[in-house]
Amino acid sequence: MGKDIREYLERCVERLEVKRRSLDEAIRALHTLRDQSSVIGDELAEIMTEAVVRKVTKETSLFTQINQQDSNDPGDTTSEIIRDSSKFKGKNYVRVLRFFLERNNEYATNMEIRRACGITRGSVAVVLYTTHADFFERKPLAQDDKKKVIWRLSEAGMARARELSVTSK
Repeated sequence: MGKDIREYLERCVERLEVKRRSLDEAIRALHTLRDQSSVIGDELAEIMTEAVVRKVTKETSLFTQINQQDSNDPGDTTSEIIRDSSKFKGKNYVRVLRFFLERNNEYATNMEIRRACGITRGSVAVVLYTTHADFFERKPLAQDDKKKVIWRLSEAGMARARELSVTSK
């Protein structure tokens, strides 16, 4: 195993430890709520439980957070595909423009685009085929399969990205 992957894994372990401590606190809070529900009342216990569950749900989005934080690491191929969608804020087409600018306008599949931008397959298709079709160009992924295509920004898309001052950072 190379030094880069070891360092990456060490950072993942450190972040997992922090998340585990936070989850342990949430579990303790839930136990307390369970034990005190007869004293504080069911309605208040339910409200407090929902708050703890929301926190736990937020805490368990770990994998995308790790990869977003490490996205600047050269050679980190994992973070190229799995990211926290908050990195690409704004309208869907702006998210897609940023995605391609970050990749130096290299071709990408619909799946790569939607994973990186945090938008649905259908929303990506609407941007690529309908609302902003002139901003993108496509080519078949394989010569014998015209249905599977890869995408990148067209000249019009690059011009629009410059107009919007969309940057990759």
